[in-house]
Amino acid sequence: MLRPASISSACLAVLVLAGCASTPEPCTAEWVDYQFQEVTRPFVSEYRSEIRTLRDLTGDLENPGILTAFRLAGQADNIIVMVEDFRDDVVPRIQNAVAQCEEPRLATQLLVDVLEREGVERDVIRWVEALGVLMDDT
Repeated sequence: MLRPASISSACLAVLVLAGCASTPEPCTAEWVDYQFQEVTRPFVSEYRSEIRTLRDLTGDLENPGILTAFRLAGQADNIIVMVEDFRDDVVPRIQNAVAQCEEPRLATQLLVDVLEREGVERDVIRWVEALGVLMDDT
């Protein structure tokens, strides 16, 4: 029969191990990715519609068809707001998280990472970058 002290010790060990497993060791690649996911998840959720619109764009953006041109024009303001929100909210939070590791990442690259993870095509990502609203402070 297990003694209460043994049960308590076992429970404590499980809790400690569970806590270690939920957050990677600071400043490792896994930790940076974990922090990135924690910060960007709410952003992706909030801008799901805009990201979906970007993901659904197909074809050559340098010479868009009339339908694509109308879609871009109709979404331009929302996408600018999305980019500004990313710059003003997400980037500082990520920079604060990784500052202790002395591994700052450029804001543009962070946004590119988010859009790529969400399946947005590279030529569409270049169009978003060309909007010129996202300025790296580093």
